[in-house]
Amino acid sequence: MNAQVDVRYATSSDGAAIAFQTVGSGPDLLYACGIMTQLSAFVQFPVYFYSHYIERLASFSRLIMFDHRGSGLSDPLPADGELSLDQQADDVLSVLDAAGAHHAALLAELNAGPAVIRFAARHPERVRSLVLNMTYARLTRSDDYPHGQTNDATDLFVASIVEAWGTGAVFSSWQPEIAEDPRMLRQLAEFERLAASPARARALFELWRRNDARADLSRLDGIRTLVLHDRDNLVVPAGHGRYLAEHIPGTKYHEYPGASELSTIESVREQTELISEWVTGSRVRANADRLVGALVFVDVVDSTSRIAGTSDLEWRSDVEAFRRAADDELERVGARLVNTRGDDVFAFCRTVGSAISVARALRARARGLGMETRAGIHLAEVDDVGDDILGLGVHVAARVAALASAGEILLTETARTAVLGGPDRFGDGRSHELTGIPGEWRLVSLVDRPDR
Repeated sequence: MNAQVDVRYATSSDGAAIAFQTVGSGPDLLYACGIMTQLSAFVQFPVYFYSHYIERLASFSRLIMFDHRGSGLSDPLPADGELSLDQQADDVLSVLDAAGAHHAALLAELNAGPAVIRFAARHPERVRSLVLNMTYARLTRSDDYPHGQTNDATDLFVASIVEAWGTGAVFSSWQPEIAEDPRMLRQLAEFERLAASPARARALFELWRRNDARADLSRLDGIRTLVLHDRDNLVVPAGHGRYLAEHIPGTKYHEYPGASELSTIESVREQTELISEWVTGSRVRANADRLVGALVFVDVVDSTSRIAGTSDLEWRSDVEAFRRAADDELERVGARLVNTRGDDVFAFCRTVGSAISVARALRARARGLGMETRAGIHLAEVDDVGDDILGLGVHVAARVAALASAGEILLTETARTAVLGGPDRFGDGRSHELTGIPGEWRLVSLVDRPDR
């Protein structure tokens, strides 16, 4: 999935601007994640958790995501912090309208549950199916609702969140393996600061704790609904999910193992396979096979200025010739074209040597067309989801290609090590930080030789 996705704005019924974006293709799936977000950074938060989750959701749907009002790129909450549940549902409606999604599946998580439930109850004709994952109809405990925390306990919970906001401790508390990784903590801290200030975070949590959609649950009769819950979730205990399943007519309920039994990646797979089956009727595209191989990105350098200096017909002709060259070379080495966006190529090769051969050949063919390329190569274990390759390694290879100079073929140290003793030679390595990727990465440049 391309991490650089255009953000657009929907206009809600009271004139507020709600930031949203769409990724992937397939049946429309609106994802209301129920936390403070910032769309331009969301796909990198953190790489092996939410980025992977979004990639898998987008592998079987046209995924529609938005920043809740009061966070990220959307307008702030009203000055008094009040926003009715009906208005929150209107925000959902505005996003669907702006995205052109007239009959969509809805996925609500965490604090987004009540707003999406209210929307579905008010607009059942717009809902193809509904998934409620780790969410609730009401957050706090009351005389007629024994689930959740008391108001006093919620006060302390919100205060602790606001006090720790911007340190990474808030989101990482939900995933122990993330909390133990100092690099991930730094990334989460940055994301929290991008998503909201401490005051905005407090205002949103205060808003969410006032929501109550219990009266809407019986109105979901006729909407195909799946309730999922992590059975040892400490933030939103499973009792909330069981209540939803008991009070929504005809609901299917499933509890999956929590962090004590599944790693983050395993949990992502479990959830997305269930969601995929509910939304599309099949687990096939979300059920990935693990592959190990070389990932190669080859980009045409400065294509924008070249387009400006040629006619449309000339440019299309050159791009088609470049694509044919890529197809020929990938077939020659037995590599797989994963995707192309016009003037760039992303391929999966069984060996690093094959990836180098592809990068060299495409550089030579591009030069014959008056173009120049740059390439990035990384060796990694990735997920094969049918018509796409997903995983951290894809992000690494793409960012390595973006750091390469015109004509350069740049590799990670991991990829270089795999071809030690072969005919290729490499320059001295340099350490780099790759945007959204934990740690420093040592990159080496392939020493130039005549292209064959």
